[in-house]
Amino acid sequence: MSTQPTHDLDQPPVDGQTVADYLRGHPDFFLTHPGLLTELAVPHASGEAVSLVEKQVAVLRDQNQHLKEQLQTLIHNARANEALSQRMHTLTLSLMGCDTPERLFTALYDRLREDFDADGVVICLTEEAAQVPRPAASRPSLEVRHLTREDLQPFEDLLKGHQAVCGRLTHRQRSYLFGEQAAAVTSVALTPLRAPPDAEGRAGMLGMLAIGSHDNQRFQSGMGTVFLKQLADIVAAKLPGE
Repeated sequence: MSTQPTHDLDQPPVDGQTVADYLRGHPDFFLTHPGLLTELAVPHASGEAVSLVEKQVAVLRDQNQHLKEQLQTLIHNARANEALSQRMHTLTLSLMGCDTPERLFTALYDRLREDFDADGVVICLTEEAAQVPRPAASRPSLEVRHLTREDLQPFEDLLKGHQAVCGRLTHRQRSYLFGEQAAAVTSVALTPLRAPPDAEGRAGMLGMLAIGSHDNQRFQSGMGTVFLKQLADIVAAKLPGE
């Protein structure tokens, strides 16, 4: 049985006189509830002109609301980053347990599809990569193919900084990556796959990874790419050498 107090639904709402009588009997009310003052509108007796005190209170109220909104945004972003970090951790563990390229790319696709809302995943590998495995037939939105120098040309400007990029690609770029599904893919995350640096600090090009979405807001040009870079490093490290 509930022990919470019940409320009479027929009880009339508190009127202004009741509030006034209560405040009159508790003159220290605003001393114990100072935060309420920032939410009240109390005009100063100065005619049509706005007094300095009234203006200061209005400014403080606006600043207080702005700080509240900033705090809410920070909390939202922190929670989103924590959730993303957890999904990346799960993806990393899945990839680390793969002992063949086939299993590697299948696990990559499954996790990106399930945890990151990917509508298509394309892995393009250059001649420096050991082999191009056949993707699982049950995953038609996973494509693995050879990447020739001619194929790489339309992407050279995007990848010349060796950094991941997000946003909308040209029709030619999307057509190469996603084929018949290119029209449905409206935003893409693209990252190069590079071999670990050799003794002289040079990292060979192994290919590129493209993640496509039917949502044109899913991958935007202003998005951070730290997690994409980490994902590319993991995939490249798991690729067998020649």
